[in-house]
Amino acid sequence: MERPPLIIAGNSHPQLACNVASLLGADYATGALEPYGDGEINVQLSDSVRRRDVFIIQSTCPPDVNGACMELFLMTAACKASSAGEITVISPYTGYAKADRYNEKRTAISIAVFLKLLHRSGADRFATVDIHQEASLGAFDGPSDHIFASELFVQKMKIDIERERLKNVVIGATDQGGVKMIEAYARLLREAGVDISGTAYAIQNRNKITNKKEYIGVTGDVEGADVFVIDDQIASGSSAVSAGDKFKEKGAKSIRLFAPHGLFLDSRDHYGNLQTSIDKFRDSSIEKITTTDTVELRPDVLKADDYANVVGVTPLIAAAIECIHRGDSMTNRLRSYLGHYQPVG
Repeated sequence: MERPPLIIAGNSHPQLACNVASLLGADYATGALEPYGDGEINVQLSDSVRRRDVFIIQSTCPPDVNGACMELFLMTAACKASSAGEITVISPYTGYAKADRYNEKRTAISIAVFLKLLHRSGADRFATVDIHQEASLGAFDGPSDHIFASELFVQKMKIDIERERLKNVVIGATDQGGVKMIEAYARLLREAGVDISGTAYAIQNRNKITNKKEYIGVTGDVEGADVFVIDDQIASGSSAVSAGDKFKEKGAKSIRLFAPHGLFLDSRDHYGNLQTSIDKFRDSSIEKITTTDTVELRPDVLKADDYANVVGVTPLIAAAIECIHRGDSMTNRLRSYLGHYQPVG
């Protein structure tokens, strides 16, 4: 008789792991992570993993990215040392993902270092949601799976478009690097029966004096359009806000932002005053935000449910686990689980 998968939760987002285990009807365990007095981490698995297929769910995200990474390495090593079967690490949000190339001399490709250390710790397989560059997964010395939040966002967009009877929708990107992504979203929406007017992106240029990026224009027609801006994550929100303002300046009717990873980091305004990310968005041209719960969202974001919509990734993670465990097609299994689609905020 096939044993169900064992879901092991780290400290960064235990509620997501619990939700996934509940949806799957799978066993749930914890890493029992307790810090020593000197700040070191002690890991002890709460359940036996002998010959079990285990799935460790841990986002390596703020407020303690490095601590989350170390927890993940130690939990993986503990599973390996305890005779687990196949060990799959699912990192809904993967830190260090933007450090995926040599931008300057004497630097490291941090995401490659992280993935290689994870494999050396004992991980047989790795999965993540919307990593910054899919090619980064090649640094993991084993099979990997890239899970896309677009499966959920396209449903949400279609609901909004039909409910509000939007007739001129443009899919936008915050810069030139997002062109392939917005073209993919436009294609998925058209396949879902939604009429899309086109795509557009904000143009960035680096100021030679200040060495800072500035938005100087827009490629694509956004005049009178409802622009759905796609970005891979919300950090401080500066890029999305600047791009949204540029779209509005070019005549966009409304701006909505969709980003799978909602970090919502605080930043300082021009006067040096601390400003929360959600307040920065409210003061911008962006009228609505949709994100997911790949990370544990801040309380002020969850309270702003009139402005920030949260789409749960539980069905995506559950589908990935079931198809890995059974060897099924990821696409077919995912579609069967999307019936469980629910906004959580």
